[in-house]
Amino acid sequence: MGIPTAFLGAMLFLPWVGVSLNMMSMFAFIIALGIVVDDAIIVGENIYSYREEGYSLRDAAVKGASEIATPLTFAILSNIVAFLPLLFLPGFFGTDFCHRAGRRGHRVFNFLAGSARHSTGPPSP
Repeated sequence: MGIPTAFLGAMLFLPWVGVSLNMMSMFAFIIALGIVVDDAIIVGENIYSYREEGYSLRDAAVKGASEIATPLTFAILSNIVAFLPLLFLPGFFGTDFCHRAGRRGHRVFNFLAGSARHSTGPPSP
């Protein structure tokens, strides 16, 4: 659910900052998708390792998600901080990269919010 949450949040955010859905936006979506998928794989592998140890589905999901929550949160926040200086570039590139950095940071933040909500809920049977 993190990927749809991130992209839905970005689609709601784009008109608010006056950005159209163009090739540059799509490129930023692809980069953000890579980050989101990588984070989801990390969480999934951690839950799978607990399942291999014999934990029930619910216990594995709770233990796996809670164990990885802090490092994953800091990984996502470091991605946001890495693109933050782009917001302060002057001129044409500043305008162009400002929108890209804002969109990417917003999508990654939406994933963080969505994954926090969905990883703490009960697992689907």
